[in-house]
Order: sequence, then C-alpha cells, then structure tokens
Amino acid sequence: MVTFTFDEDGRLLTGGSVAAAAAMVEGLGADAIGFNCGLGPAQFKKLLPDMLYYSNLPIILNPNAGMPEERNGKAHFELSPEEFADLMHELVKKA
Repeated sequence: MVTFTFDEDGRLLTGGSVAAAAAMVEGLGADAIGFNCGLGPAQFKKLLPDMLYYSNLPIILNPNAGMPEERNGKAHFELSPEEFADLMHELVKKA
C-alpha cells in the first residue's frame, strides 16, 4: 500500500501528477494507492476523481481534519468530528 502527499493542485512535492503516481505504483505491484494526511477531506474531493480514473487499485483516504492551524503552541484542526465524518461519507460514496 502506498499513500502520497499531493498539494491542492494535484501535484506531488516533486511535481508529479496523480496519473504519474498511479502508473508508477501500479507498475511496481502495489496492492492499494491513496492520499495521506497532507490535505483534508475537502481537498481530497478535487483529487479523488483523477485517482479513480487513473488507477484500478483500491483507494486509501487518510486526510487530516482540515488544514492545521497553530493555536497556543498546539495544532488545531478546523473540522469538527461531525463535519469530518460528513465529508468522508461523501468521499466514500464517490469511491
């Protein structure tokens, strides 16, 4: 299983696309592919259609609860548990 950190434009830190990542991982024989905690579920909504189009593998979705902000020296995430669950439910329905 392989997960990637993409920016909001669907680019890896090295500049690669969702399509390129999917082709590479499938060619290497991975069992699943997906997104890790570099973004929140709202940002995954824009990237998921490309991953579904370019990969036949099971998809992993492992987002943050939004993008973290520092508050009083601690990471704070903007989404409530209910908001996070609602957004994840939408993503799972699309997958």
